[in-house]
Amino acid sequence: QPPTDVCLKLSHHLVKEVVGTFKNGTLEGLAKISYLDGHKIIASYKNGICYGHRRDWNSNGTLVQVAYYN
Repeated sequence: QPPTDVCLKLSHHLVKEVVGTFKNGTLEGLAKISYLDGHKIIASYKNGICYGHRRDWNSNGTLVQVAYYN
C-alpha cells in the first residue's frame, strides 16, 4: 500500500517505487520516484516538497526536463 497524503498528494496510485529518505513521514534529501508508466523523477526534497535540482525522464529513458525549485 503506497503512502497517501505524505509527499505525493497527486497521482500516488500511479507510483511504482520511491527510493529516498523519509523524515517524519515526508521525503527529505535526494529521492528517485518511478511511475507505473515508466517515467522517472530524480529530485531533492525538503520537508516533502521538491527543493533544488529535479530531472525528469519519460518512459523511453529520454531526459525531458531539468529544473531547479526553491
